[in-house]
Amino acid sequence: MKVDICPGCSASSAHPLGLPASSFTTVAGGQEFGQPAYSILCCDVCGLVFKTEVADDATLARYYALTDFRKWETSGLYPTEKTVLSRLRQLPSNSRVLDFGCSSGRLLHCLVGRHQCLGLEINSEASAVAASKGIQIVRKLAEVEPASLDAAVMGDVFEHLSHPTDLLTEIAALVRPGGLLILATGNADSPACMEDVPNFWYFRNIEHLCMLSRGYAQFLCHRLPAQLEEWAEVCHYSWKLTDQVFQRLRRFAYRTFHSTPPPVWAGLATRLPYIGRARNWTQRPPFTCSRDHVVATFRLAR
Repeated sequence: MKVDICPGCSASSAHPLGLPASSFTTVAGGQEFGQPAYSILCCDVCGLVFKTEVADDATLARYYALTDFRKWETSGLYPTEKTVLSRLRQLPSNSRVLDFGCSSGRLLHCLVGRHQCLGLEINSEASAVAASKGIQIVRKLAEVEPASLDAAVMGDVFEHLSHPTDLLTEIAALVRPGGLLILATGNADSPACMEDVPNFWYFRNIEHLCMLSRGYAQFLCHRLPAQLEEWAEVCHYSWKLTDQVFQRLRRFAYRTFHSTPPPVWAGLATRLPYIGRARNWTQRPPFTCSRDHVVATFRLAR
C-alpha cells in the first residue's frame, strides 16, 4: 500500500532520506509476508519519518495474529524498559498508569502493588498473561475515563502505528493535566539510523511503519499540548561485549566495501579473513548495539 501523505499530519510535503531500499520477505505462522521496495521520507511539516510502501491493515492484522507474542519477550527488561520504569517509580504511590500495548505485562508487573496498573493489549494470549500478573486489562481506550491517568506508556509500539498523531492525541486525553506520556521507540535522529535510514535495521521489519524524530516530538508538544521533559537516548538491547565487537566488525567490513568512494584500505581488506566476504554482501548487516532508541517523556499541559 502506497503512503502518499504523511501519517502524522496528512501533509503532502516531505523529503527523502537516503536512496530507496529493496523489498524483503518475512515469515509468521508459516506464512510469507512481503515488504515491497520502499523509500523513507521525512515530513516537512511535522518531522515524522515514514515508509512510502507498507502492508495494508488487513495484511498487518493477519501478520500479528500469526506472530507469537513471545517473539518480543526477553528474560529480563530491555534498557529502554528500565529507563521507563525508573521514571514511573518517581510517581507518587498509587498513581494510575496505563501501558498501551502491554504484551505480557513485562514492564508494569514490576509496579503492581505500588501503582494502579492498567494494560491494553490486542493479543488475547499476552493479555491473559498480563492479567495473571495483577494488571487490570482494558479492551479499548473508551473504558478509561478522560483525565483519569497519571501516566500513559507506549513501549515499542509507536513504530507500528499507521496514524500516530490521532492515537497519541486520544491517549493523551486520558491523562490528567500535568501527567506524563512516555514513548520508548527507535530514534530516527540517531547516527546509526541516519547513516542509511532506509536500510537501518528498524525499517527492515515489515511491521515497522514510522520512526520518532526530535522534530516530530516537538510537533506533538504543540498538538497535545505538552512539554518534552526528557529525551533519553539508550540502546534497546543489553549486548555482551563479544556481541558488540562482532557487530562493529561486521559494520566496519560492510562500510569498507560499500562506501562511496571506498576507503584507501579497501584493496588490502579484500585479503583479510571474513572482512573480505563483505564485498558480496547485498544488505547492510543489522547494527543494534548503539544508542539508537529513545525514551521521550512528555508532560501534558496543566
